[in-house]
Amino acid sequence: GIQQSLLPKNIPDIKSLAIAWKFMPSYMIGGDIFNVFRLDESHVGIYMIDVSGHGVPSALITVSVSQTLNPDSGNTTKKKTPGPLGYEIISPRAVLEALDREYPIERFDKYFTIIYLIIDTKTGRLAYSNAAHPAPIILRSNGTSEYLDKGGTIVGMNNIVPFEEEQITLHKGDKVILYTDGIIEYQNNSGEYFGEDRFYSILKGSRKENVEALLDGILHSIADFGKGREFQDDITLIAIEYKGTIE
Repeated sequence: GIQQSLLPKNIPDIKSLAIAWKFMPSYMIGGDIFNVFRLDESHVGIYMIDVSGHGVPSALITVSVSQTLNPDSGNTTKKKTPGPLGYEIISPRAVLEALDREYPIERFDKYFTIIYLIIDTKTGRLAYSNAAHPAPIILRSNGTSEYLDKGGTIVGMNNIVPFEEEQITLHKGDKVILYTDGIIEYQNNSGEYFGEDRFYSILKGSRKENVEALLDGILHSIADFGKGREFQDDITLIAIEYKGTIE
C-alpha cells in the first residue's frame, strides 16, 4: 500500500545506536509514518507522525509530509548554506514551525501530530519538539523513566501556541521508545482498551531487553490481549538504544 512504500527501506547503520521498529497497519489505510535518517556524520533525525482520519486523503498527507522532511530533497530538516560546512541542520522547533505554516488545517481539512528528534550520535545529546504526539518514553539504564512531552499543539493551528524545544542527554544503555496512540486505543473483543498503564508496565518490565526483544514483547502482549482482533488504527513503534560515546 501507499504507506508500506514509505517505510524506511534501510535504517542507517550507526555504531552508537541500536534501532528497531514495528509497523502494524490497520484494516483501513491509516495515517502513521516515521523515518530515521542521517543528517550528517554525527546527527540522526527521527520523526513519527499520525495524521487524523483514515483513507486515501490521510495517506496522501503522510506522503507529502515525508517528502517535505526528506533531508536530501526538502529544506525543512536541513538546508544548504554558504560557508565551510555548506549546510545547516534545522532545529526541531523550527521544523515544526515550518510544518505548521505548510499544512494549515483549512488547506487539507486534516491535522497531524508529530514528534521530531535529533540525536548527536557522538555525545548522546538529544533535542526534540513534540506537537501533541504521545510522549516518547526514555527508559534510563539507572531504572528511571522520563517522557518527552515538551512542544506544542497539533500541526496546522497557525502557531497559536509557540512550539517549545527541550534538550536532554542520553547515557550508555538508555532507550527511547516512540509510538502512536493506535497501541493505547487498541480494543479487544470485549471493548477493553490496551491502555497506557499496561503499555508502560510492559516497557518498564522489559527495560533490560535489547530493542528488538523489547518490541517483540510488546507485540506478544498486544496479541495476547486482542486474541487476534484486527487493528482499528495503525500501530507504530520505534525503540532506540544509545550505546555510549564512540571515540
